[in-house]
Amino acid sequence: MKPARKKFFKKILISLVLFLLLFVVCNDFLLPWYVEHGTTIEVPDLVGLTYDQAVSSLDSLGLEARKGDVRPDKEHPEGTVIVQNPVFGHQVKKGRRVYLTLSGGEELVDIPSVRGRTLRDATFLLERTGLRIGEILHEPSDEYPENTIVAQGREPGTKGRKGSLIDVTVSLGPLALSVVVPELIGRPLSEARRMLDSAGIPIGNVTTIPATDLLPNTVIEQYPHSGELVGRAQAVDLVVVQGADKDNHPPEYDE
Repeated sequence: MKPARKKFFKKILISLVLFLLLFVVCNDFLLPWYVEHGTTIEVPDLVGLTYDQAVSSLDSLGLEARKGDVRPDKEHPEGTVIVQNPVFGHQVKKGRRVYLTLSGGEELVDIPSVRGRTLRDATFLLERTGLRIGEILHEPSDEYPENTIVAQGREPGTKGRKGSLIDVTVSLGPLALSVVVPELIGRPLSEARRMLDSAGIPIGNVTTIPATDLLPNTVIEQYPHSGELVGRAQAVDLVVVQGADKDNHPPEYDE
C-alpha cells in the first residue's frame, strides 16, 4: 500500500476514534450535566413531619437535610419539624441543603415550693414561674399559721408544663379556732347576718342582683359554701336579691 493511502486511512481511523470519544463524553457527561443544570426542584412541605420522615422526603428529591435549632413548641410533638429553610414551594437546584428546625415539645418548668407561704405570695411566685394556682382547699393545722399553705398538689422540684395549675391547701389555724360555715342560702340577709355573728364569722362582700321570682334581700349564693371549715377571721361573701328600695342601693349591714 502506498504511503499516501496509508496516511489517509490513519487519519480516518483517528477521526473515528475522536468522534466516538466525543460522542461518549457529550452523551454521558455534558448532556446530563446540562439538563440537570437547567432544572429546579420544588421544596416539599416538611412542617409536622418527624426528622427521619423529612430526611427521607428530601433524599427522594435529591435534596440534603440539615438539622438546625431545637425550640420549645406546644403545637407540635417533640422531634417534629416546625420551621424549614427554604420554605415549602421554593424552587431550588438538585443537591440544595434544606435546614430544619425541630420542636423540643412543650416547655417545662421547675415547680417551686409554696409551703409556709401566704396564698398571695404563692400566687405571685407561681405566676413568675409560669404556673397558676389551681383548686384551693382549707384544713385546720397546728403546725402552720392561719392563711398559710400547708400542702401543694405537685411536689417541689418536679417538672410541670407552663400554665399548669397547682392545687394548694391553706391552713385554717388550730382546729379549736375553726368553725363550720352555716347554710345561708334562701334566708333573709338580716337572718344570715345574725347566724354569721353567732358563729363568730365576719360577713364579707354582699353583691346584689335583680330577680323577680324571689323576695328582695334573699341570699341566693354564699362563699365559702355551707359545711366548710373556715378560720374565724375568714369572711363569708354573699349574693342576695336586689332590694326593692327606689334608689336600688344594696342593703346595709353591720361590719
